[in-house]
Amino acid sequence: MQSVVSSQQYVLDLEQKVDAHIRERVLEGQFMRELMAGTLPLETFRGWSRHWYTYALEINTAISCLYHRFGWLWRKYPDFEDFISERVSEEAGEPGPGGHIRTFETLAAAVGLTRDDLTTQQLLPGLRAGIDYYVRVIFEGTPHEIGAVLLNEKAHGAIVFGEIYQALKKPPYSLSEEQLLYFSLHSVADMDHGTENRNFFIKLLEREPVQERPGWGMEYTTMTWAEIFGRFFDEVYAEYGPRG
Repeated sequence: MQSVVSSQQYVLDLEQKVDAHIRERVLEGQFMRELMAGTLPLETFRGWSRHWYTYALEINTAISCLYHRFGWLWRKYPDFEDFISERVSEEAGEPGPGGHIRTFETLAAAVGLTRDDLTTQQLLPGLRAGIDYYVRVIFEGTPHEIGAVLLNEKAHGAIVFGEIYQALKKPPYSLSEEQLLYFSLHSVADMDHGTENRNFFIKLLEREPVQERPGWGMEYTTMTWAEIFGRFFDEVYAEYGPRG
């Protein structure tokens, strides 16, 4: 990036593109339209929950590996080290031991799933491919490609999980605030994370020469993850949704 202004504009434009794609692919998809209308069968949401547990867990554990993988970057820029260390500690330690994933277990119990249901679930092939894509980006991507893919976090949490939280509070689901802590936690935290991710990516573009792998790149990497997130809901609905 040639200047602070162009770096900021690039990131804002890419973030807006991600947000628009998520709104179209997820909020306008069959799963979310029925959930927000209160007509999605609980069994379909159970299917979603069985598979999202592994997604959430593998996202969090992959992120923790960034602290080791890019040690040179964190040592070079103390504010970047603050960014990654705070993110890892939050995911693993808030609101208590085990981190955010434990609140998902509470949600699962509320809809009739045991912890074993979550931990032993074999992902649908497309969903396994989806989360393996993300993990591969974290383990193989350049810092700039990873900075770009993190722009998805706000859209996933603040936009989609915020809507899921609101829908599940209402009849016919009528879940409690305690049972919905996973979604309320993410709808708030991921808005903050969105700002932090955006600022990290802008600073990275300003400070380090852009690195993109042939066939990958910043925009491709983040927009592919946005599309994969949409396909998660589609595939769950196709497997667990109402049969005509």
